[in-house]
Amino acid sequence: LDRVNYKEENNLKDLVVIEPSAGDGAFVIPIIERLVQSSKRYDFDFQNALKNIIAFEIDSELTNSLETRINNFLVERGFNKVLHIVKNEDFLLSECSTADLYIGNPPYVRHEKIPLNQKREYKKRFRTFNKRADLFIPFYEKCLRNLSSNGLVSFICSNRWLKSQYGYSLRELIKLNFNL
Repeated sequence: LDRVNYKEENNLKDLVVIEPSAGDGAFVIPIIERLVQSSKRYDFDFQNALKNIIAFEIDSELTNSLETRINNFLVERGFNKVLHIVKNEDFLLSECSTADLYIGNPPYVRHEKIPLNQKREYKKRFRTFNKRADLFIPFYEKCLRNLSSNGLVSFICSNRWLKSQYGYSLRELIKLNFNL
């Protein structure tokens, strides 16, 4: 969050932030905390700005657990419960709006471990998902394609795509349209 300048000393009111694979909330909880602090500093309605934070999680148990953690976090700070920050959906197959910041730790799933029906659908939707690409590759493509004009994608990920054959299409997409 610091590297992409999502800091409480900045006015975070209008930034749309999406975490495409939220897991247990390693990013979304600190994102919300920084938004709380920014709202105090810049005197904006936190609960209204919270609509700009969206997390996706495909695992329903993790989704429910994370929603509970978020709601407890908010109640402890004097806010009303806010439900459905976390969407229990496959981010890659979801409808997703433009965001200023995509941040997270996309799933690492080897090509042979991805169920065949999902693999077929991902290949239809993402031109970077080819050869023996790992599942994190289409996460990059979807985020980059839905990025606002001055937006940022910041992922914790393996560097294998920088050298592997399956990373070629993603490298080309970035080279032709984006900046590292």
